[in-house]
Amino acid sequence: MACETLHDPSHLPGEIVDAIVDHLPDEDKATLRSCSLVCSGWLPSSRRRLFATFLSDAGDFALTDLIDFISSAPDVCCHIRRFILRGYSGISLKDLVVLLSALPDVRVVELQRLGISRPLPSDPVLRSLFPELSALKISMRCSTDKDIDTLFRVLGLFTIVHTLRLEHTMGVEIIHLDADGLPVVSPIVGVPVPETLQVSKLSTHGMPPPLLSRLIRPSRMTHWGTLKSLELEEFPAKWDQLADVGDLLAEVGPRLRSLAIRPPCHLPLERHFGLPFQIPGAAAPWHPGMAGLNPAGTVDDATSAWAQLNLSKCTSLQVFTIPFYLGVVSPLTNVNSLFKINIDILTHLPNTVRSIRLLMVIMFPPRVPPPDWAQQVPEPDAASGGPLQELNWPLLDETLSDDRFKSLKVILNMSSLNAGRSEQDYQMLLGFVQMALHRLRRRGRLSFEHTRQQPWWAGCER
Repeated sequence: MACETLHDPSHLPGEIVDAIVDHLPDEDKATLRSCSLVCSGWLPSSRRRLFATFLSDAGDFALTDLIDFISSAPDVCCHIRRFILRGYSGISLKDLVVLLSALPDVRVVELQRLGISRPLPSDPVLRSLFPELSALKISMRCSTDKDIDTLFRVLGLFTIVHTLRLEHTMGVEIIHLDADGLPVVSPIVGVPVPETLQVSKLSTHGMPPPLLSRLIRPSRMTHWGTLKSLELEEFPAKWDQLADVGDLLAEVGPRLRSLAIRPPCHLPLERHFGLPFQIPGAAAPWHPGMAGLNPAGTVDDATSAWAQLNLSKCTSLQVFTIPFYLGVVSPLTNVNSLFKINIDILTHLPNTVRSIRLLMVIMFPPRVPPPDWAQQVPEPDAASGGPLQELNWPLLDETLSDDRFKSLKVILNMSSLNAGRSEQDYQMLLGFVQMALHRLRRRGRLSFEHTRQQPWWAGCER
């Protein structure tokens, strides 16, 4: 009898079943489904893993089918911790409320590429229906002031969001339709902002400064005093955006503990109607047909331009993050110019900063063939620095060794260079950087990270 009990999985203690199921990787859905069929005692543990992340794509499930399933399966919904809604058009705020209300223990919500229908003027404003999330990610097209109104209504559904990720997927301007229905660029006015939303970390991608300013201006929204970390990805898209964000940082800067600025790799290019013209440091425009054009907005001195950000107002800032780009040399990219521009921003940091995180970013990963126009130049060997030797490391070493940064720790993440290279070559690259940053190394202020950087909004469901 004891032998039969030992071999009967239904008699295993719940803790043992949990340990067995938790040992399986998240991506092994087939085995998790098999575990759910072993016996009724294994079903709760298997469901907890199977449905911890629930992804619904418009190409797989119709919206009506999804609502019917979510509304009728509480035994499944109670296990969902991360809910991803992707690609739906014509979804309403009421639909969102119905879906999220059926998920009692959801911690992370991702709304990706949704076409949310605009509410009617007579529709009531739904506010503060969901008390707390670990992370909320919204990726949607916000090209008009009406789109912004819809976005703010979605944000108004929530009360506390520890990490908010907003991805703006439509240009760098906000368009207003005039009385004749013609689009004009204008500031965002008259759009009600979420009144009770509290956010600790805000991460944005490509967000126009007027939208950012409208959302978190503390002089209008005192509850944004909870904001401690700010990430601006793909900023500035244009040099003339610096002053607007500088005005904002003058207000929120004293509250920030962490700030990440990730300029786009096209930033050094002089731009006009979206076309690149002159590569900084080049003798002539890369395309002969553009030689006679003089676009507006050219920046001759990046150091003076970055001063408009008012980083000196961030008097409580402790951690600053910025990328350094590597990649093939092409008419559209100049990594040396990017390197210099990103070093220039460091000269404006307040002396309260205790650590600077430098992320090496490969513009064209080794496994992805570069575009046809890229110049195919053989990479130097790792012992001499490989792709790193084209960057001005002495300038970075001198800047960060300044006396006002006596307590500064520089953390360099080069994990992107580890892909496609042997461990020996990777160690040689590390050695090259240590020699190049000799001042920081001698003072014990240089360290390395070797794990891939994860965005703030990833992995918050655990």
